[in-house]
Amino acid sequence: MPSPVEPYRAKTIAPLSTVASYEQRRQALERAGYNTYQLCEEEVFLDFAHFRGLHAMSDSQWGGMLQGDEAYAGSRNFYHIEQAVRSIFGKAWVIPVHRGRAAFNLLAQVYLSAGTSIACGPISELERYHFERSGARVLPVPVVWTSHGIAPQIELLSELLQQAMPQYFYWRLSPEPLGYPMSDLDSLLECFRLLAALGIPILWNASGCFAHIALQDKTIDFLHELASLARLLLWNAREDGFCNTGALLCGNEPHDAQHLRAVVVVFEGLHTYGGLAGRDLEALARGLSEAAHHPEIFRHHAQVRQWLQQELLHRGFHSTQLSSCWGVHLPPQDFGKGASPAELAALSATVYLLSGIRLGINAEHLFLALPLRCYLGEHLRFAVQALEQLRSSAHEIPAFLPVQESPFLWECRWKPLGALPTASLQPHAVPPYRLQHVELLTLPSRQARERALREAGYNTFLLRSEDVFIDLLTDSGTSAQSTQQWGALLQTTETLDCSRAWKLFAEAVEEILGFPFVIPTHQGRAAEHILSQTLIRPGQYVLNNMYFTTTREHQERAGGIFVDLIVPEAHDPTSLYPFKGDMDLGAVEEFIRRHGSQQIAYICLEMNVNMAGGQPVSLAATRRLAELAREHGILLVFDATRCAENAFFIREREPRQASRSIAEIVRELMSYADAITFSAKKDVLVNIGGFIALRSEELYRRMLPLLYRFEGERFNGGLAARDLAAMACGLREMVQLEYLCARIAQVQQLGQWLSAEGIPIVQPIGGHAVYIDARRFLPHVPQSHFPAQRLAAEFYLEGGVRTMERGTVSAGRDPRTGEHRYPALELVRLTIPRRVYSTAHLEWVVQSIRAVWERRDSIGGLRMVYEPPQLRFFTARFEPL
Repeated sequence: MPSPVEPYRAKTIAPLSTVASYEQRRQALERAGYNTYQLCEEEVFLDFAHFRGLHAMSDSQWGGMLQGDEAYAGSRNFYHIEQAVRSIFGKAWVIPVHRGRAAFNLLAQVYLSAGTSIACGPISELERYHFERSGARVLPVPVVWTSHGIAPQIELLSELLQQAMPQYFYWRLSPEPLGYPMSDLDSLLECFRLLAALGIPILWNASGCFAHIALQDKTIDFLHELASLARLLLWNAREDGFCNTGALLCGNEPHDAQHLRAVVVVFEGLHTYGGLAGRDLEALARGLSEAAHHPEIFRHHAQVRQWLQQELLHRGFHSTQLSSCWGVHLPPQDFGKGASPAELAALSATVYLLSGIRLGINAEHLFLALPLRCYLGEHLRFAVQALEQLRSSAHEIPAFLPVQESPFLWECRWKPLGALPTASLQPHAVPPYRLQHVELLTLPSRQARERALREAGYNTFLLRSEDVFIDLLTDSGTSAQSTQQWGALLQTTETLDCSRAWKLFAEAVEEILGFPFVIPTHQGRAAEHILSQTLIRPGQYVLNNMYFTTTREHQERAGGIFVDLIVPEAHDPTSLYPFKGDMDLGAVEEFIRRHGSQQIAYICLEMNVNMAGGQPVSLAATRRLAELAREHGILLVFDATRCAENAFFIREREPRQASRSIAEIVRELMSYADAITFSAKKDVLVNIGGFIALRSEELYRRMLPLLYRFEGERFNGGLAARDLAAMACGLREMVQLEYLCARIAQVQQLGQWLSAEGIPIVQPIGGHAVYIDARRFLPHVPQSHFPAQRLAAEFYLEGGVRTMERGTVSAGRDPRTGEHRYPALELVRLTIPRRVYSTAHLEWVVQSIRAVWERRDSIGGLRMVYEPPQLRFFTARFEPL
């Protein structure tokens, strides 16, 4: 059963802690007193214990964080919140506070004097503490369950009101003691109207209200009406505002505002910041607006929750016993245990020991909390496996005795009366990161997509990104950077001279790749330009393993003659040859013999050859090629852009390599090159940057003048110093095996799904993309009518999926004859950006391409109506024939 497609994609990721060994987890548990709430973050692989404050913020919120006004009084962020509250809740004033519990305190201070009675729906111990501490009398309100959740039992509430007329009524939408269920909004509105008619002021904890209106198909106008009946509205931004901190108190009564402003300065701070940094106020303002205007986020969250419940239900768990707005509850009886704190703690400790997963405890159940926009389907599938393992091992769990008791569960400590189960579950191809920061996605209507395609001249490069739902155009500069990269970026001081960032970058290049000299450039094609202009004399040959568009362009611009000597299997999309990126060594040797080494500028070997379908080179063939080049005194240059992904395939496919680390293989692979060019926008996981790395100081010195004339200074290459710092981090991240396993598995999965649908793809499946064979997909469309270009357009039209043509348009024209080059491979490339999309996004891609496949016979070709003089695939325009 597929997981629902996310209406967002990753913008920044946070690496997960590596799953420690069983013994390391056992020691961590012992230090924590076998209370998983006391484990440190770095000891936990997946954290499902909480949801509040753990959501991934959006790029808009993070942008707001950087723009935050840190003025002590009257910051513009406060007025942004005030505007949002007036627009969304219809309230005249707002008091920000640092957390929901601070709001409880202020509410009690202002409204609940000694002797006050307050009728309450189900409330937490924290709420009860603040209400009763002030001397108020709490009158419990009976609740009833409806098809939408809980609601006040109107008849019994009416009886309560007749017996003891309370001064206030308090209702929390998703009460913690009942497992965070939803409230029935229609019933709640009926109740609020009754109370308003009786003149009883309503204090409404509206935390979660945007999830409620999204899932009950209500509008902001409905929310306005509910809010208008409440004297005070409390909203916890950590619940459905995607914020890590912050809450609001809102109302219309000027007298209430005066009282709250007098009290907030005592406990929180001035009323215009309320104990929050200006950056957090701005994130809160934007989160409030986002929650109000993007109900699809909450609908997706509910779909994920229901999907997880069904996955567990199919495996015999009673996952639907409690209806929760914020996660999935599992009764301890599913594991043969009771609901005592000790037994629940034992279950939580054991599942952590088995898998590194931390679960919560709520409402006498194990609680798998689901923070918004944080985890992927693969993470949840691993959690399901862990719960199955827990169930099978539950009979081995010993009793737990308390050694430190507390009314707060997270402060308790336990001691097991025996050994815990020793089974251990290791994640396979589970992304070793969670989402830290997301970018919202929108699927334009088909009519809008048709219009966008016409305006772009049927060239997917000319589409606006805002018109694209899932963007598989390229993996160049489109990765989600890590929090470490962003941290390095923000810590960097800018200078045109030697910076700390430069030193870190140069050290990383030497450590990971083994080159003592490095020239940074703004991106890969700039490196190709400098290298080609330095090494090529007009009329010299450059031997390549197939062409890449910009590589060939720069070789020919320098007067070189491009020669393709890749193995013949590379031109056959059906061949399963494992290293289709290798050069044909016999052909190379014959070419050298025939033309002489002096006529060859250099040999250029690309890793994971792009135009062949992302096909790798082998270590053995590269070693023999290096020996051949050195024997004849010819420079061997690598396009090492995807060397880490290439190393992964060497580890998987080449004999005697499976036990080696990626870093070891990369280092050996690079040892065979005299120089490399590198677009850091691919494997190095940055959004901009490239470089040339060399062994020869003499060659390095020869290239510096071109660097100064075209790029920038020696220590930056035209890049900001912060980008050098991000590259230094990315060079180390790219060789992490866990990351590469998840990365390559995602690409392989997409290819396997497409192949299972009968869609013709290049085999074996590559490392960064899946390539669809347009000649077999549209056999009735000749290459002169650009079948791959038309297919890319149709994929966008069908599902908002942007892909790239890699066929006749990309091949360009022969400079001698002026005729189109017709390559053997006419492909559409589906390139997977690193750490950006989920499995559900790729399932959408397959669904879209399947729909095009089913109507393939009705698809015709294209006519080129505008052709630029070079690299025409970027800006050419077409129209249907």
